[in-house]
Amino acid sequence: MTYRTKQEEIRDFIALEIISGKLKDGDKLYAKKFFTNKFKVNPSYVDQAISTMIKAGFVYEAIDYYYLIVNDDIIRRLKDEFSNRFINEFLDNMNSLGLDFDEALRLLEMRGMANG
Repeated sequence: MTYRTKQEEIRDFIALEIISGKLKDGDKLYAKKFFTNKFKVNPSYVDQAISTMIKAGFVYEAIDYYYLIVNDDIIRRLKDEFSNRFINEFLDNMNSLGLDFDEALRLLEMRGMANG
């Protein structure tokens, strides 16, 4: 498993909520207190995570709060990002077992056939 900073964990949590459809365009971002409690972090970590999400283009700051920007392009980019990360982690884990790419692919194919 790859180490993720608390800021990355917070950002990933929101990104996965967007991908799953739990958070939609125009929704308010959760309150800082929600993040500090859920991730057991100092509010400065939340501020850094929010800054990262603003730079990534799926959160914007309004006068009163932070809001989400969700559209097909953002969802596609997030899905690409996560799928690439998951595949790389999977291949790294298979490699740590001594399995090369072809062996890992064979296992995936067998699993796919077994699951229909």
